[in-house]
Amino acid sequence: MKINRSNEINFAKSITQFIIGAWVCIENSGKILFDYSKNSVDGILDGNTLFDSDIFGSVLKFSGNSSVIIDSSKFVFPQEVFSLLTRVKFNNIGNIETIWSAYDGAADIHSHLYKDDFEIIHISLGDGASVVDKTFSTIVNANEWIDIGIAWNSESNIIKGYINGIEDFSDTINLTLKSSLIENILIGKKPGLVDNQFDGNITFFYVWNRCVNNTEFKILNIDPYFIFKNDQLINILLSDLKEEILLSRAICRGVGEGVMVGIG
Repeated sequence: MKINRSNEINFAKSITQFIIGAWVCIENSGKILFDYSKNSVDGILDGNTLFDSDIFGSVLKFSGNSSVIIDSSKFVFPQEVFSLLTRVKFNNIGNIETIWSAYDGAADIHSHLYKDDFEIIHISLGDGASVVDKTFSTIVNANEWIDIGIAWNSESNIIKGYINGIEDFSDTINLTLKSSLIENILIGKKPGLVDNQFDGNITFFYVWNRCVNNTEFKILNIDPYFIFKNDQLINILLSDLKEEILLSRAICRGVGEGVMVGIG
């Protein structure tokens, strides 16, 4: 079940260790995609990116001139080891569409996650001098939700791709990623005149400064909000009113500390 904004990441769980970005589509309006990691580098909705509703609750809707902007001067992307995970749905087929892009200038790649016009997912990594592009084996379908995961370590040079919690490919890349980025990090398009915009929905985007393992990707495919604390509700039954009041004390991203009350 999708968490609400009153929840926080449970850093006592090993799966949350070294998580440096956790952008979750919980809002129903506004222009901020909150980052629930300790870094708190919120994304800014640009163009006609909107919050929408789907089977997973609130989602981000991308179409046309759409993106989420993450300030690359505040979010320091790892050079030697990283993992990422996102849940997306493509609306159409036959187009090249960017999911995530981190560039130093319009052509110098740090990392680029995208779908090609044959419906294959790619991850491109660059060190400022060269770029290596790896492809998944799974063909994605329009109007179908999928989890896409990446785990890479420069020490072992092994990069792995995951679809719906299952390892899709394993290969090697021998480089150290670009250290600084002029461009902001973008979700939904890449910089440049041909920006390969994403047309579809996204529910969350997680980034770690470590390699997420097979078991962890499987867990997050079953419950992508496993990284969060469970809602701690105080249930009080008022017999004379025959109502149940639910109280939850929380520190809320973008809201502040307070008490949430609901009657059910």
